[in-house]
Amino acid sequence: MTERHFKAATGAVRMAMATRAAQIGLPAAALLAGLAGFAHPAAARFLSFGQYGDTQHGDSYGILTGSQSGGTAGTFTFTGSGTKVTGDVGVGNNEAITGGAGGGISGTLYTSPSVTGSLTGKTATSSSNPATGITSATNFSIAAAALATTGTVPGNAINKTSGTQTISLSAGQNVINVSSLSLSGNSTLQISGTAGDRLILNVSGGFSITGTSAITLTGGITAADLLFNVTGSGANVTIHNGTSTSKKTIAGTILAPSDNISLDGYTTLTGSVIGAFGTPSTAYTFTDGTSANNFAIAYVAYAPEPSSLAVLGVALGGLGFIRRRRRGQGGNGAGMTPA
Repeated sequence: MTERHFKAATGAVRMAMATRAAQIGLPAAALLAGLAGFAHPAAARFLSFGQYGDTQHGDSYGILTGSQSGGTAGTFTFTGSGTKVTGDVGVGNNEAITGGAGGGISGTLYTSPSVTGSLTGKTATSSSNPATGITSATNFSIAAAALATTGTVPGNAINKTSGTQTISLSAGQNVINVSSLSLSGNSTLQISGTAGDRLILNVSGGFSITGTSAITLTGGITAADLLFNVTGSGANVTIHNGTSTSKKTIAGTILAPSDNISLDGYTTLTGSVIGAFGTPSTAYTFTDGTSANNFAIAYVAYAPEPSSLAVLGVALGGLGFIRRRRRGQGGNGAGMTPA
């Protein structure tokens, strides 16, 4: 659900609550004030790209790249074989596209009008959506990095050359800051959490996955619940991982606005890769693959939002509770006067 749709739904809820409050003699203003806590659900509990007003959210793409508004043009290179992105690809603002694997995009290739070049085998759809998605994702990254931490990892860094490192989550939204993330050799980062938990892992330095490494999930948490927010400028995101005989998996969305991104190897990422947004002073490159590359992205949106029906149920349930409380107290109840 988009924030626009959510606002419309909660607007209807507010009207219904005000009408019902008048019918049962409750102070509508006080009751509606109680609904103020029901902001966009992601704002209330989880961050969402949709909070930042774009028309096609930054998390609507398997890949989103391009320069920021007024930024220096970079390059998006997309090569390889087979189905590489199950979902859409967005390229915005002055970016130069090159490559011959356009047929490996199962969804739509959206490009801003200022984008140059093309991908063999894929006709692009001109759209302003990638540009607004880039703005949204950039602002989202800044907001995520500013969140208060809820936990730590040993040494405030993840650096594995073998074996498994497990991060066990608490209920709800978890925020952990690390200076770098490096998985190499045959190492695994395992995220353990139950359904409904979220993890924002803010990475201030480099992000590297090589060898035959993996990022796995256990306990009910899904790829939609995991965000790697790479905040270090120019730290680079490198995933050159897996072999033809040892194909690996990675879960989660990787958001790296101010870094070069290079993807290669026999790996399937369930989530999305967003970033390499050129600034007025710096151009970044996003490279997916070589001629023999089988790096694939199975798009999953980050942090699906709860239904407005749940909010409606809570709101109207609150009405019933207040009314029952009034009946139990008699009259208007202590401290309550008619509107």
